[in-house]
Amino acid sequence: MTTPRPALGLLFSVALAACNAGPTGAPPPPGSDAGPPSVGWDAGPFVSPPPPPPDGCTTSAGMDADGDGYPNGVDCNDCAPQINPGAYDEAANGIDEDCDGADADVVACDTGLPLEATDPFDAARAMGLCRMAGASSWGVVSARYTDADATGAPASMQQVGALPSFGSANLPREGGAMFVLSSGTARAPGQPGYTNDCDEYDASSGYPPTFPQASSSCPGVRAGGVYDSVALEVVVRAPTNARGFSFRSAFFTYEYPEFICDEFNDFFAVLRQDAAGGWQNIVFDSDNNPVSVNNSLLRACEAGMAGGKYFDCPLGRAPLAGTGFGAESSCGTPPGGPFPGDPGQEVGGGTGWLRTVAPVTPGETITLRFIVWDSGDPSLDSTALIDGFEWELEPVMETVTEPEII
Repeated sequence: MTTPRPALGLLFSVALAACNAGPTGAPPPPGSDAGPPSVGWDAGPFVSPPPPPPDGCTTSAGMDADGDGYPNGVDCNDCAPQINPGAYDEAANGIDEDCDGADADVVACDTGLPLEATDPFDAARAMGLCRMAGASSWGVVSARYTDADATGAPASMQQVGALPSFGSANLPREGGAMFVLSSGTARAPGQPGYTNDCDEYDASSGYPPTFPQASSSCPGVRAGGVYDSVALEVVVRAPTNARGFSFRSAFFTYEYPEFICDEFNDFFAVLRQDAAGGWQNIVFDSDNNPVSVNNSLLRACEAGMAGGKYFDCPLGRAPLAGTGFGAESSCGTPPGGPFPGDPGQEVGGGTGWLRTVAPVTPGETITLRFIVWDSGDPSLDSTALIDGFEWELEPVMETVTEPEII
């Protein structure tokens, strides 16, 4: 403790874990829980006081006056349910929330990760998930690469990466790297392994749970089969003071503007498994459409009519610069010239950064599967960036995905 214990204030968003990373190829070390400061969103994080301790709180050895599951003698503050050995320790706030004897320091855990990210725990670190769970403590329980329906493996390890940047406009939302999934090659121009053409692995799999989903913006259109899918599945135990979690993501595709409301539209999904074993997609627009070229969150593109719809593209093409989804790539542009009926806009589109927030029960174990796949055939690749996983300490009432204001 660097200062006397103040009244506990909780940030609306706190970084889950930038931690002291273990050696490459090994899970993160247990017990390390420091994290980078939250990246600002909208007007930035706000501070609010915690719920008051029990009226007339008195405690003695062996009691659990605050009802947090930790008795006095193990709990270093038995009158504050947000403080106990199972809590997330917000870095550099002068408070020892997890009772380890000191406030957490701000330490990044994803600096210097190998670009290839062949170890799924490196992928978890790159997106901000750093702490390894113990027998009963919070953190990453397991991580694995798989395909869309979790019955196989990715066709190529080139489909994943821990990148320090993706083009000139897309930098990590926290730390030194972000996790990247692609139905093609998870690299940008100038990075080792980048290819200028479409990458077709011709690998098929079953649909992930909850898919295929119809899009309300494309009535009567059914998605094609799943090709070249890649997924990272992580199991994570929440801290005892967490009320939700959040992460940032961005989607890029070659399908804009030629293929709108088509069976060939690729998808990015993040599936969450509930306690009963069911799944739900937690990244969707205001009309509950999953992320694809038909999603209202597609904001980085050249404005105009495409597929009978008008796209206003408020971010323009700046987020596509240097990503391979702009003019520098031949994928999406047929060698004989534009596709028949080409609307004329430059090929390539994306969402820009999005922020998803979802509720969690303190101490709950959650399973998340981050997936990208080609639909209908293995052509015209799509890519997703994931970063900035954070625990939310204020109550979260519903799952929402919104554009992030940077």
